[in-house]
Formats: sequence, C-alpha cells, structure tokens
Amino acid sequence: MIAIVTSEFPPMPAAAAARVAPWYEELVAQGCKVTIFTSRSVTAIDSNIVRSIFPTPNNKSNLISRFFQEIFLGLDLGFRMWKMRKTLSCCIISSPPFFMSCMCVFFAQLGGVSYAFDVRDRYPKVLYDLGYFKSIVIIKRLLDLIEFSVYKNAKFVCTVTKGLFDDLKNDFPQRKSRFSLVRNGFDERIFNEKILSISKRKKFTVVYHGRLGKFYDSSSLIEVINMVNKSDPSVQFLLIGDMPILIREKFSKNVEFMESLPLSDLAKVLSTCHLGICILQDLPAMKKAFPAKAYDYIGAGLPILIAPNGELAEMTKQSGIGLSFQKVDPREITGEIIKLKNNHEKWGKLESTLLEKRSMYGRRLASRHFLSALMKKNCCER
Repeated sequence: MIAIVTSEFPPMPAAAAARVAPWYEELVAQGCKVTIFTSRSVTAIDSNIVRSIFPTPNNKSNLISRFFQEIFLGLDLGFRMWKMRKTLSCCIISSPPFFMSCMCVFFAQLGGVSYAFDVRDRYPKVLYDLGYFKSIVIIKRLLDLIEFSVYKNAKFVCTVTKGLFDDLKNDFPQRKSRFSLVRNGFDERIFNEKILSISKRKKFTVVYHGRLGKFYDSSSLIEVINMVNKSDPSVQFLLIGDMPILIREKFSKNVEFMESLPLSDLAKVLSTCHLGICILQDLPAMKKAFPAKAYDYIGAGLPILIAPNGELAEMTKQSGIGLSFQKVDPREITGEIIKLKNNHEKWGKLESTLLEKRSMYGRRLASRHFLSALMKKNCCER
C-alpha cells in the first residue's frame, strides 16, 4: 500500500489538493492500493481516506499558532501512519505545511517506511525570507538540520519549479540524483475543452482567486484595483476566495466578491473572465515560485498578468501568454490593464497564443511523469 500525506485533499479548493489528487488517481489507475492521510477539514468520506482529528493549519494564524497547528496535525497523521507501517510500501509526503510534513517524515523513519518528499515551497528558507529566525542562530541551525535530515533519508524528492530544483541540487549535491522536477498544471478533466466555449462577461473582467497570504502583494493589488477604478471604472475585478473584511473594505466599487468554489465551479467562472492576475511579494523565494492559480488561469483560457520578475514572469514573457512586469509598479500595471481592455486585437492575440500552448501545462501529463519517476526510484510497488 502507498500512503499519500497531505494537509488538503478534494473537495477542498486548495493548491495541495489540486497537486496530489491526480497522483492518487494515476496510482489507482495503475493498480496501486493508495491511502490518503489528511486533515479533518477534508469532507470526503471514503474508505481510502484517513482523516486527522485536527484541521488544516490556518494561514491567517500567527507564526506560533501556526507552528502548533502543524505540529499537532503532523503528530496525529504520523502516528496513524506509523500504526499502519507494516502494510505500507512507501509514503509520499507533501510539503508545506513544513512542520507537519517533517513530523510525518519522522514517523516514517521510525517505522522503517521508505518515503518520497514533495516540495512546493522551500522551507525553512521561506521563513528566513519573511524575516523569521535570521538572527536566532540556534533555531536556524536546528531548522536547517531538520531539512537536511528530510532530504538525506528520502528515496525520492520532487519539486515544482526549475529554480527550486536547481537550488536543491546545489544545496544538497550528495543527494542530487534523488531530485526530480515534477511541475504543477491545470486539471484537464475539469478545465476541459467545453469550458473554453463559455461566453465571456460583457465587462472586461480581471480575476484573482485563492488566498491573499503572506507571499502575495495584497497592498499593490488593492492599489491597482483602485487606480483602475479611477481611470476606467468599466473594468471589473472579480476576487474569489476567503477575503477578510478588513481587506474587502479597502477595495473600490469595481470589485465583485465570491466565496471559495469547488474546482469544477471555479473553472467555469474563471472562463467567463478576460485576464487572470497574480502579484507576488518581491522575495527571493517567490522568484522561483509558480503558484497553482496561474495554472488555473491557463486551464480556463485566460491570459495572465504576473509581477514581479521571476520564473513565472519569465515563462509568461517567453511564451507570449500574458503580461509580465520586472517590478511591482501599480501605476504601470494599471496602465497596461486599461490598454489591454481597449485593445481587443492585442488581448485576442494573447488568448490565441495561450490556447495554442495550453496543453503543455496539463497536470495529468505531469502526474504520469511523476509516477514514472517514482517507479524508477523503486519507491513503491503496485
């Protein structure tokens, strides 16, 4: 039996859920017996799903609260996994949450179960980029030691971007043969060809979906929206997801809000829009990030707007599927949105280019590559 450990799983509309679900389906299709170990926040009831008594860690929590949420979830899932250790041939552990995944690695090692480790964000480096623990040498050394132990004992490590893949090989040269690049992508079964024929909204609509967490430049997004409203109030913005009231109150009148949607419903709503927006924090870690929301935009047939410069912005620029900006300049971004709205020919060219290249970014194709790499490393048995 193969265990997949993840804090999120469908029907949750979350990045981790979207990443591991096709892996689960592909492994099952190949005849593997798979059990999902996840949080109690997952509402699906299935004999193949083992749920913790603890929920998914809350992104709105402060660092200390988040730490304990991750530790408790990791202890519970790790112990449940350890109790089933004699039936497990391999564990696939997805991170973040970093401390949750490290606890599960500890229990896998304790139970003598081989494991593969999936890295979506490079912790603890992300914490250092956010300004945590840089001056606390003892904690920094401890976190680095934990990270080293995770990679040292993993049979296989995969990550989502070329930048992270290169970083891991450079930082852990003794283990570089274990690293593999397994990109994210949109789910072709949900973002299918039918949704591309859904009619666009009458108003030119720019959409953002997902959490406005610490890695996203929410203040610049607010500024862009309000500046566009002053210059051309006919441009509509649609924000989908859990937006705090304090954030909502800062937006101008040209904003429509929707609560988080199941991925199947989200795909249909996104396809009615004209442009997907993603403004990241200007942090070293985010230069190598490729947020899942960008793949959702691509899957829905939307040209994308990305800032600042990094792997995602470079891909957008080179492929010609959207607008990219070297730095976060709300005035410049505002001007380009308005120009695009008024230049249907330019927008149409971006859309047609994206539709031509869209199939390259499918998640199911990446999942087959993942399974192939996993089998080559002898990480699991059918």
